[in-house]
Amino acid sequence: MIARSQVYVNRMLSLFIENYLRACYKVSMDRVTTNEALEILRGRGIKVSYPTVARWAQTGAFKGAERDDTHPRGPLWLIPRASVLKFEPPKTGRPPKPKSDKAGGQDGRAIVTKRKGGGK
Repeated sequence: MIARSQVYVNRMLSLFIENYLRACYKVSMDRVTTNEALEILRGRGIKVSYPTVARWAQTGAFKGAERDDTHPRGPLWLIPRASVLKFEPPKTGRPPKPKSDKAGGQDGRAIVTKRKGGGK
């Protein structure tokens, strides 16, 4: 179990790094990184992981997200704050099967016909 002081230190370190990135790479305040988007989404009660937020940015789920390749540790996604605030996550799970016209009876069960001849 992580002590509260460790959580506080981790949060402060995260804020320091984000502010450093903003200062060094001139990230405007209307754009957020994937970590900040994650914090905003979790604050809204959306349970999501960092890789999912990064995938949504990559696939265009966040309108206006841009990839910044100038960061020394790798690409950085910059997402408009308004897009994160309006974002609704896609529905998860398997989509329902389409209803076919071949369904037999009115209750949806298939109509079973008996074979002629009664053989095997």
